[in-house]
Amino acid sequence: MRRLPAVLALAFAVAVLADGGGVHHVAATASAARRRRRGDPAQLGQVFRQGCSAVLDAARIDPLVSPGATSSHAHTVAGASGFSPTAGFDALRASGCTSCAVSADKSDYWYPSLFYINPNNTYTYIPAGITTYYETRGNLYNHEFPQGFGMIAGNYTRRGQGGTQVERAVGWICIGRENPGNGEGAGIPQDCEGDVRAQVQFPVCADGRGFARDQVSSHVSYAFNNDGTIAFDGGDCPSTHPTRLVKIFIEVLFHAGDLNRYPFHANRDEPRFVLSTGDTTGLSFHVDFLNGWQPGVLQTIIDTCDYGGSFGFFDPSNCKYIRDNFFQAPAVQDACRVTDAAVAGRQETVVYDGAKGSVTPFAVGRLPGCNPVQATPFVGTCDAPDLTDPR
Repeated sequence: MRRLPAVLALAFAVAVLADGGGVHHVAATASAARRRRRGDPAQLGQVFRQGCSAVLDAARIDPLVSPGATSSHAHTVAGASGFSPTAGFDALRASGCTSCAVSADKSDYWYPSLFYINPNNTYTYIPAGITTYYETRGNLYNHEFPQGFGMIAGNYTRRGQGGTQVERAVGWICIGRENPGNGEGAGIPQDCEGDVRAQVQFPVCADGRGFARDQVSSHVSYAFNNDGTIAFDGGDCPSTHPTRLVKIFIEVLFHAGDLNRYPFHANRDEPRFVLSTGDTTGLSFHVDFLNGWQPGVLQTIIDTCDYGGSFGFFDPSNCKYIRDNFFQAPAVQDACRVTDAAVAGRQETVVYDGAKGSVTPFAVGRLPGCNPVQATPFVGTCDAPDLTDPR
């Protein structure tokens, strides 16, 4: 079974650092390296990043949206090995391992799986690795996430450009392309002949009431600039959501280059990529986050770890507190998999065959669940087996 090693996720994590209005434009100043205290303004530009490999590939499980049930589409999962349809804070904290670089982070991060559309209209799963950035932003003290906290960035029903500010939170770029842009709001580059990367910016403001499974987004909000536009790198929290959270920015690198050569489509105008939602635009991409951080650790990192490097981000091993207590090597991360056999058994049989590095894929005749391939949201019916099959 082929999986993208965490070290590769780190290697591609900063392929684009756009100047000016880009998502990771950070001014490195002397004040940014100053140690922060509770009550002091958080310093813009304090960032650490960590790679996370997959612990579960292409399974119809979503403990936030479909707790205890079968999800409408397949997800790839990174993070804690305790992931399950009913996972919560205690279950994640009890996980035997995490695929992320900081062992104290037993959160789970999951997103719709990506498939390559073969010329014969079969589908091949594309392995991926993620990089999570934890960033302090704005003029208020940045808080860690409370126990039991979860949130979602993106909208799985979205297919078109609606012109809203929040749509810029999700985007795609083609790795290796000259001047790929910052990806904000862009759909999946169907003509990309290399790896493709999705990126998602999470909300940073909370209402203090906590996560409610029947309202998976109302408890959080993005920050806003003075002119009312959404601020991804600063801004102020609205009065309805006054608590400033540390920001999560996620990049998902899909290792599509081998498949893109495996073979090419005869008609280059045909889409070659499709999400597990059936979406060929890529605009329905989203990431779910369920907090599993050891209480107090993330806050200590926020308050005491100073970044290294001119762009204002650091590898977690550069922070003494992380290095001495929680840092684990990529080989340890890559060995972590979901431990519950029943959960692992719900993984789709669509992943790569053979050892790591193999490019001999399984191909399947349909996407998991009821998700016909089209660039518009699906409304209709499917055969009963598609709706009831937990895989």
